[in-house]
Amino acid sequence: MFTIYKISNNLNGKSYIGFTNQNPPRKRWTEHQYQAKCGSKFHIHCAIRKYGIENFQWSILEEGLDPEIGKNIREPHWISALKPKYNHTDGGEGYLGGKGTPNNKFALGARYKRSEEDKLKISRRMKGNQNGLGHFGPKHSAKTREMMSIQRKGRIPWNKGIKQSEYKK
Repeated sequence: MFTIYKISNNLNGKSYIGFTNQNPPRKRWTEHQYQAKCGSKFHIHCAIRKYGIENFQWSILEEGLDPEIGKNIREPHWISALKPKYNHTDGGEGYLGGKGTPNNKFALGARYKRSEEDKLKISRRMKGNQNGLGHFGPKHSAKTREMMSIQRKGRIPWNKGIKQSEYKK
């Protein structure tokens, strides 16, 4: 089952069209509110923060049984028909890994370009910054490693008694 929904700004008429296969679908609206509160940079979430949640209305446009049809056919149909201003893409692919519009691609690419000087600084900072486990972070001193070893003595490992075949399930 799927739901195509619309979030409308009552003050300026702009809207967002979305797809969800959550049950109940209103849970997705709650998630949008939470993401807006947490500082998400998506257009709809920025607008919710700017205008206030009380100025937005959530409504269902369409419901159906096959989520693939909903995501790949019906959501793009509604986006092209209603031309919402808060959507990043034409629908169906989601935003992460999505195609985006040419303007979005340019803006995102320009935002994450680093100068050669910045790349060199990052490289210098990261070199030799691995601890003994191969993870980035500070190396523990010999005294700290000894204290950690003493603290662990006598403890039963979390996976003791679990067969390897059971662990990999």
